[in-house]
Amino acid sequence: MSISDTIHRNQDDKMLEECQEWVRMFLKDFGPDDIFFDAEFEYSDGSLKWDAHGTILNFIYIKKNSIYPLDLFTNMEWDKNGTLNYQKIKNEAFAPLTLYKDTWPFHAHQGRLGDCWLIAPLMTIARRQKLLEWIIPPNDYSLKYGIFLVRLVGFYCKTYILKIIFRLFFNGEWQIVVVDGHLPCDEQCFPEFAFTFYDRLWPSLIEKAVAKMLGGYHKLDGASSTQAFEYLTGMVQKFSD
Repeated sequence: MSISDTIHRNQDDKMLEECQEWVRMFLKDFGPDDIFFDAEFEYSDGSLKWDAHGTILNFIYIKKNSIYPLDLFTNMEWDKNGTLNYQKIKNEAFAPLTLYKDTWPFHAHQGRLGDCWLIAPLMTIARRQKLLEWIIPPNDYSLKYGIFLVRLVGFYCKTYILKIIFRLFFNGEWQIVVVDGHLPCDEQCFPEFAFTFYDRLWPSLIEKAVAKMLGGYHKLDGASSTQAFEYLTGMVQKFSD
C-alpha cells in the first residue's frame, strides 16, 4: 500500500477555516489558565461506556482476548472535582508538549486497548509530516488551551469546534472532529491508551478522535488496519499479491 500526501484541499480547507473561526470566537472568553473540556465526549467512565453494573461494555470479549491484566480499567484517574488532567499532563511532561515534532514510527505505542489495527497505521504515517499536519492542523491555541481539531473521514458538526480539531476520513468524506486533551491516565498521570514517551501528543489525540467518532474507546477493540488507513488518508485500501 502507498500513501500520497497530495490531497484535494479546497472544500476541506474551507471547512477548517470555518472551524478555526468559531474556535477563536469561543476562546475570547477564556482566561490565561483556562483549559477546554469536551462535554460531548466526557472525561469520565462515560467515555469508556461502562454499564449500570460498573462493567465496561464488551468486557467479556476483552477479558477473553486481551493480553493485558483483567483489571486494566480499574486504576484510571478520573478527576472528581472538575479540575481535569490536561494541565497535569503538561506540568509533569519531561519536556514542553508538542503535537508532532520530528515524529518517528517508534513514537506511537499501543496502550491497554486492542487497537493495534489503528496504532500500526499511525506508525506507518509517522514520517509523513504533511499528512500529520493535514490530520491535526497546526495552530497557536491547541497546546495552550487543550482544544484540538482532528481531520478524519467522518461526520462534521459545528458544535465540535470547541476542542482539538482532527481531520479523519469517515463515510466517504473528510470531517473535523474536536477533542480535548484530557486522557485516561494511571495514578502517575501516564496515559493508559495510545501514548509516546517523547512528549508528543499525536498518537493519543488521533486515537481519542477515532474513539469519539466511533462512539467510545470500547469501539477500538479490534478492527482492520485498512479501515484505519481510510480514516487517516481518505483512500480506499486493497491488498494485492
